[in-house]
Amino acid sequence: MRNGYAVADSRFVVNYYRMTVDHRLLFGGGENYSYRFPENIAQVVRPRVLKVFPQLSGVRFDYAWGGTLAITPNRMPYIPRNRSGVLQRERVFRAWSPARALCRQDSQRRNRRRATRI
Repeated sequence: MRNGYAVADSRFVVNYYRMTVDHRLLFGGGENYSYRFPENIAQVVRPRVLKVFPQLSGVRFDYAWGGTLAITPNRMPYIPRNRSGVLQRERVFRAWSPARALCRQDSQRRNRRRATRI
């Protein structure tokens, strides 16, 4: 995970992770469809972490927390166009690089067209 890249796998219940600036592993996953959070979030996430990083079996978690997560029905990013037809990338999950690249290409293409009309 060089250069601060975030990673997300393709599982239905997605795991996502990245290294923080102070070289800690920030790992998310194990969402559920309840309005309640597990009593021990670290206990829920630990098996997922160890499946991806088994070498961390003896490492303690410094922090564990839960939160509400919005997910589209098909698990794909929702990338709408605004009234000008520009893709709105601020709604794209940060780790989903293909969608970010698509938005960037769309923006560059529109800027080139606009520049040639001026």
